[in-house]
Amino acid sequence: MKNQFVPYEIAIALKEFRFDDFKMFGWYVMEDDSEFGKSLHTIDDRLFRFLAGYCVKAPLWQQVIDYFRTKHNIVIELTRFEHRDTIVEWVYIIEKWDDNIITDYYDCEHFDTYEEAREAAILKAVEIIKNKKP
Repeated sequence: MKNQFVPYEIAIALKEFRFDDFKMFGWYVMEDDSEFGKSLHTIDDRLFRFLAGYCVKAPLWQQVIDYFRTKHNIVIELTRFEHRDTIVEWVYIIEKWDDNIITDYYDCEHFDTYEEAREAAILKAVEIIKNKKP
């Protein structure tokens, strides 16, 4: 089940985004660089609010993808792409409906696994949103 949650590094990158519309099932303790801080914990939403200054939310991968679509009109699509004749690689496509920003097959790296492409797409979406802020 642990692999359904974003890793600690992505949770930190997403820290400034609000996931208020999503029930959180996991969190990381923000404690220097200790192993405890990087381990995933499950927690009740009420307790998270009490510990909010010490924790960072650990959303599910799908919650992050849904969040970008519903709150920022950014659609992340992961797909397989035939590359170099028969080698199949994963790529991501990002569309931002209101500004027509499109990152397609040719604008992004190719990845060996779905998980690598998913992580890169989410980090790219974070970058797009942060660059748009004044």
